[in-house]
Amino acid sequence: MKFYEMVRENVSDWRSLTPLPLVPKPKLEGARRRVREPIPPVYCGHDKDFVLEVWGPDSLYQCVVEALKAKKYKGKLLAEHVDGEVFRLNSSSRNRIIVVKCDRKDYVDGLDRGALKDLADEHRTNKILRSIEHVKGNQAITCSLIEILPKDDWKKLGEGIDPKQAVRKGFQLTGRITQFVYPENGAKKSKRKKDKPESSYIHKVFNCILDLLGDAGVIDYKAHMDVNEQRPIIAYDLVSGDKGTYAILTKLEDGVLMVKSRGSEEWLSLSEAVLKTDQFDPLPKAPDALKKEVARWFGEQLRMERMSGKEPIVLVEAELRYKGLDGIQNNKIGRGKNPDLPGWIQNDQGMTVIRVNSNDDVPAYGFRPMSFSIGVYSDNESGLYYGVGTKPKTQRNIAKSMTKYDNPETAFQQPRVVEYMPLGPMDRQDRERLAWMVHRLREVCITFESTTAQPYPLKMTGTLKKYLQFKEYEITEAEAEFLEL
Repeated sequence: MKFYEMVRENVSDWRSLTPLPLVPKPKLEGARRRVREPIPPVYCGHDKDFVLEVWGPDSLYQCVVEALKAKKYKGKLLAEHVDGEVFRLNSSSRNRIIVVKCDRKDYVDGLDRGALKDLADEHRTNKILRSIEHVKGNQAITCSLIEILPKDDWKKLGEGIDPKQAVRKGFQLTGRITQFVYPENGAKKSKRKKDKPESSYIHKVFNCILDLLGDAGVIDYKAHMDVNEQRPIIAYDLVSGDKGTYAILTKLEDGVLMVKSRGSEEWLSLSEAVLKTDQFDPLPKAPDALKKEVARWFGEQLRMERMSGKEPIVLVEAELRYKGLDGIQNNKIGRGKNPDLPGWIQNDQGMTVIRVNSNDDVPAYGFRPMSFSIGVYSDNESGLYYGVGTKPKTQRNIAKSMTKYDNPETAFQQPRVVEYMPLGPMDRQDRERLAWMVHRLREVCITFESTTAQPYPLKMTGTLKKYLQFKEYEITEAEAEFLEL
């Protein structure tokens, strides 16, 4: 009641934040000539084959083939049908996609908690490990699409019998990247009235294919070209897993995302890292020891990058200011000076740090019109920039004249605002260029039709989370990238 009284007494003095102006898009270095040849929709930094296994009924296999034949990614076919089950990725690398139907047998049946109790998960994982042929060599990346019942259905059948994470672990140990899909009659209904059940399902299957290819290193071609950054982009974040918290570094260079964590001494491609998460060492569990190790390992890795001659741009998740990187706390950073971070030589201009904040403590600035703003905004004084991404397809047909008051049943969504803060001595033009670069990185991931909440190198740490957090990780058909208005 005291809180209510406090708010009531002061609410009349509150004032909304002044809407921020749009930061103009910087001109790309070296103006590109118009190319008459059509550009591909996606980019892949390697030429390995993709073996797309379909673990489900014939109907799912046929749906996968039909999705590859007919579904488009941003207006263009994702793949070209070659013959039978063979396709070619619509990219400059021309990777083959080979679709293979597999018998899921009883691998995705409910776990036997009654007889095996806490050993049920391990029993299922070991069964898969013994029964399925292991992937050999590195000439291809094997991606498995597995049909499984929704989580709510498992709850109705019994507590703790959902086999999802035990299955994912078993497939991982045999050398497979995994993605689950619900049966057609168990999938959630589309919110768009014009969508027929069959078109909605094939759309979900196509999104699962995109998710698998994204985990295997495929990115959006146009967004990759728009980023247009010659320096390597390193990102640092923490990921929670069943065995503890893991420090994760990613590096995007020439369109290829690499991953490193404590316990792995070399950079691994994203698809390799997914299969080798067992080699990662968790951080100490004691809070003080964890913070010290977060800072120490980060500093060690930055020194190694500089010693190799690299001049990286470093994206640091703002949440780390509470977990060891004290130098990026609000009272310790300034627009024109390098942050006080471990491994950082204060007069070294060969490294640039950008703090990225996609959390709920980002100020609620206005952008007009509120529900149609897209781009990067700033007050041009603080050195802070705010990125507003594109809206999902379901929101793009809402007229600007519509209001929530007149249309209470219509969902209005404002894309999540993300804060970018380039740190170090640089002029305004360089800060704006870097802010737009980070913003464009939010378009690189092919999994989502709309802008992701985090830039690609930070976003893809979520892929590793699926393989580090077996017990608690849940499938979500869409991330919380948007805020309901």
